[in-house]
Amino acid sequence: MTDFPGFLSRSADSHPPVRLVPGPRWFSEDHPVSRLHSDASAFIGELAGILLRSLHPASAAVLTDFGLAEKPWAAVRSTAESHHVIVSGPVDDGVVVISQQMDAHSAASGYDETGSYYWGADRSLLEWTHQSRLWAMLGANRGHAQRPLLPFDSESAVQGWAPIARLSGVPRPAASLVELNSYMRGKVTGLHPTAVSRAYAEALLHEEDASLLRVSHAAFAVLPVSVRRLFGTECMSSTSLARFEMPATSAQSDLDPHAWDVPCPIAAPSALQITRHFA
Repeated sequence: MTDFPGFLSRSADSHPPVRLVPGPRWFSEDHPVSRLHSDASAFIGELAGILLRSLHPASAAVLTDFGLAEKPWAAVRSTAESHHVIVSGPVDDGVVVISQQMDAHSAASGYDETGSYYWGADRSLLEWTHQSRLWAMLGANRGHAQRPLLPFDSESAVQGWAPIARLSGVPRPAASLVELNSYMRGKVTGLHPTAVSRAYAEALLHEEDASLLRVSHAAFAVLPVSVRRLFGTECMSSTSLARFEMPATSAQSDLDPHAWDVPCPIAAPSALQITRHFA
């Protein structure tokens, strides 16, 4: 069985899931950002974003610092839980998670496998993390959602994430699809295989759980062919490619939109206010 550890996880008997905690939200339930993250395709998008970042030496080094170098599913779970709190939970819980993320990234530093110095909280690295994930999420939604966002909804999703990205330390988050796509076109040409990307490809392409294997294939399919090629010849073989292009519903049928629903961070005021009701 695949392990899904999450750094935000608490005992559900003690603290309620964030989506059930009352309080003001950044996004309404019908906002494009909420619809993007509540669809089962979001799981595919989170994984595709992790795959992109594994091809960036500094991002791969940060994943290694977080203990996720050989654990793609744990990496997905960790990022998905964080974004679930931000999107589905009260604003103050989201602020706590953003603060936790900033602390974790600030503590990550050293030299990546190319010999270049990296710092997890470097603004250009935070920008890459935000843009690549959002681009992958929108790509997964477009290719695998039961009801994909319309173009103007995707535009609203990009705009909706921008203020939160700035709060998270991103200096110039994309404010439109044109800006997001332009940024990604300039970045993907500089990606190359890393030890983390090779470990992820090995784990995902040989996943024993059939449902997770379909998710893996769907996530690889979100990536451009030139990027997918960096994960090795198995990704480009006719057999694998056919599986990458599977019907989207086969991946969705095994996924719960709230699969990464987590108890709210106990440090947040909204959690403290109602914990007594769940003790």
